[in-house]
Amino acid sequence: MFKPLSIAILAASLFASPIAFSADKTSVKISAPWEINSYDPAVSGFAFHRLQVMETLVDADTKGILISGLATEWSATEDGMSWSFTVREGVKFHNGTPRRMVRPTVKLSFNSWLSLRSTLPSHIKLVLR
Repeated sequence: MFKPLSIAILAASLFASPIAFSADKTSVKISAPWEINSYDPAVSGFAFHRLQVMETLVDADTKGILISGLATEWSATEDGMSWSFTVREGVKFHNGTPRRMVRPTVKLSFNSWLSLRSTLPSHIKLVLR
């Protein structure tokens, strides 16, 4: 009796699953083991980066070597105190906003990060030109 009942329950659950998942195709609900405190990547950047909602200027490979992200090229002054980035052409926002990502957008992101003084090491100073 137990085995036929188990098979019947399994079969019913397999047929019921597609019905439950196909009900609403216009929304996505995301559950994660962390709390998103803000839509600002400077505050909740890890969550957005892990969900691939945002991309950084550069990233690091498994050996810690910098690789391209939004930046196609970057360079530092000899003392390492000043960095220049060339942002990839044609970058658009994930939400379909028609505006392109341009230099003022990058500056806005850095200024947002700078406003959170607790996240900025005291020896770093950002100068945007």
